[in-house]
This record gives sequence, structure tokens and C-alpha cells, in this order.
Amino acid sequence: MRQSALHAVIVVALFTGTVPILPTQCHAATAQAVEKPAIVGTYTGDGLSMRVARNGDAYQGAITLDGAEMPYTATLSGSVLTGRFKAGDSEYDFTATVTGGSMTLTSGGQSYKLVRAGASPSPAAPPARTPTREPVTNSGTTAGWKVYAHPAGLQIKYPPAWSAIESESVLLLKPADAATAGGQASEIYLVTADSANGIKDASDPMVAAFVDQQITRLAPQLAKVGTTEGITGNATPGIVSTYEGQNGAVTTRAQVFTTIVKGYAVSLASFGDKAITSKRDATIRTIFSTIADAKEQLDSALIGRWWYWRYKSSPDGKFSSSKEYHAVFAQDGTFTMRLKGETSASVSGKDSGGNQTFVGGVNGQSSGDDHGKWSAGGGKLYLQYADGTTAAYEYVVASNGTRRQVNTRSIGATGKYDEWMGE
Repeated sequence: MRQSALHAVIVVALFTGTVPILPTQCHAATAQAVEKPAIVGTYTGDGLSMRVARNGDAYQGAITLDGAEMPYTATLSGSVLTGRFKAGDSEYDFTATVTGGSMTLTSGGQSYKLVRAGASPSPAAPPARTPTREPVTNSGTTAGWKVYAHPAGLQIKYPPAWSAIESESVLLLKPADAATAGGQASEIYLVTADSANGIKDASDPMVAAFVDQQITRLAPQLAKVGTTEGITGNATPGIVSTYEGQNGAVTTRAQVFTTIVKGYAVSLASFGDKAITSKRDATIRTIFSTIADAKEQLDSALIGRWWYWRYKSSPDGKFSSSKEYHAVFAQDGTFTMRLKGETSASVSGKDSGGNQTFVGGVNGQSSGDDHGKWSAGGGKLYLQYADGTTAAYEYVVASNGTRRQVNTRSIGATGKYDEWMGE
């Protein structure tokens, strides 16, 4: 009945290029702010924009990328703005160096080249890249964003121009302008979740070790870059691990953001061409910051007492086993389950002449009790046991006017359904 991990719960695994990692130091202005009227304005380039306005001795405005508007405050020293911007519930350091009408915006080791509206770029500045981007449609960081809610009580927000595609084991997040090369995706963004097995905080070393193992198994050509970094400021603390590898002239990068919510290790991962995925850094961090708990879905058709019986025997009838389950799914989202099992076998022996010399039998019984929390919706049933393990099933309500019946099988299975009858 039980499996060690829940693969169908929401988990965003985005394998992006360079997502800015939290800097280890916070830069502070080291000199008296000097007024530079020419710095005020709106700068665009590399798929993002930055609005700069002066407020007394400080500067403020917003950085916009992929429809996410991230407010900031900064101070000016010479021609360098130093400040912090807010993405979701998290804050990140940045510097912006202005030379003439050009700006170099840097955060977490990633740099962007922008040009002020109405100005020509400095001769020394490299030409700005202008990839296609979704239009800015929201007035706040995540205002107007779509919400994906999972029956287990987890939710995540994503930009209005993106789409969410649910499969048996992952949630795929797809930008409207997702890049491709030779008919293949150049960027992939996913959500996944596994049982946290009792771990309460993503900073536990076991979480990073698990992520490392998964990447090694799924993408052995990638090597870890640096160490796992902590992310603070979100509703729940998280970590981010980065992996890179070379594929000809293309640098492939994977980044996995992980947090713990309701006993699940929820990961937002990205994978693809680093030069492409890095342009969505701010959006990915904002998406990750929206992962939160929500109200569990409880399909009323499953509430009540259920019974299931299974019998097996060998072709010759000498061996048989039976299992009987009694389950109670309560309105408060808790469940209890009791198992009774019985096995029997008969044996006999003959002498060299073929005469039967003995007949014997073996009989055994087993029992067990389980309890935990349940949630269900959209034909998917999720069980979270008290010991931290989880199980996921697809189900079909087959009740009629005279009986209650629910058919279940493990998600992804193709065999026969188990038939549960109402008690």
C-alpha cells in the first residue's frame, strides 16, 4: 500500500541557468551620496528593465523581469547605486554602475547590460541583448499571477503568461516564449516533492545530500558548483544548489531550490542552456518564494468507512494468502487503517515407492495499524503516514444508489484497480 516518496505532489523543479545566489556580504555605501541627476530614468536591456527615481538622499524604483516587479531602495556613491531589491518575501543585494547612458546591473555574480531610455549606450558598453519577454501585466510582485493548488495542501504562483502542465510525477512550468533549438527545449522548469521523512528544515544536511544524489543519478554529466547556499526571508527557509556541465559550446546549468512544507521536501528546479535560463533568474526566485501551505482538499465522496479484501492462491491450491483492510477517512483530514492477514500452506511427502508418508500444514496470521493525514482531489488520493512516509493513488468513485465503492491503484500503475467497498 505504501511507497517511500510521493512523486505526484507539486514540486517545482526548475533547471535554470544562472540564478543569482544570495551574496555572502551586504554591500554598503562607503561615501557620501553625490547627486547625479543623469542617473534618474528607466533603463532596459537583457530582457529586464529598471526604473530609477530619487527620494531625498536615497534612490528607489523597481526592477522588472518576466512580469515580476521587484521594488528596491539604494544609495549612490559616485556613479554606483548599491541597494537591495525584494522578490516575493526575500531580499537580495545588487549594484548598478552608470556610465553615461549605460548601466551594468549586478546581483549574485550575474551582470546585465541596460541603456537609459532616450540615451545612446556608452562606446565602451557591449551591445544589450533583447530577448523576447512577457509584457509586464502586474502592478505588484505577484499581483495577477496564476495559482496552482495541490490537494495535499501546497500551492505555488507563476507568471500570467506561463502555463502549468501536470503529469503523473511532476508539474511543468512553461514560459510563453520558451526557447528551443533544433526542435528540443533549451529550458525546462519543473516542480516536484518527496516525503521529508521527518526533516523539519531545508538547512538539514540530509536535504542537500538528497538533491546531490538525484542530480548525479539524473544528470551525471553535471558537477556541483560551489556549496549549497541558504535562502532566508521566504515563508519557509530554503536552499539552492547549482550544477554545471559543458555540452559542446553550450554550458548547461541545473539549479534546484528546495524548502520543507507540511512534511514534504518541495523543489523548484531548472535545467537548460545557461545563457538562456539565466535571463529568468528573478522570476524563478520569485516563484520559489511563493511556495506555501494551503488548505488540503478533502473529496467528500471518500469520507467514511471502507473495506477491502484480497485473496491469492497457487494453481495447485497448496498455498493461499488473504489480506483484509479496514480504513476510516475522517472529515478532519485524518485517517486510520487496520490490516489483518492470513497465509496457509499444505505439504506432503512420499517414500521411494511413491507412497504418501506424511501430510502437514502451516498457517500464519499478521496484523497492523496505521494512521496519518489524507487529502484528495482531481482523482488523486494522498496519504501522509505518522512516520513521515507517503503514498499516492489515483481513484475512481464507482458508487451507485445502493452501494458505495471506490477503486484505487498507485499513481503510474497500469494494473488492476483495488475495489474498496463502503462499510
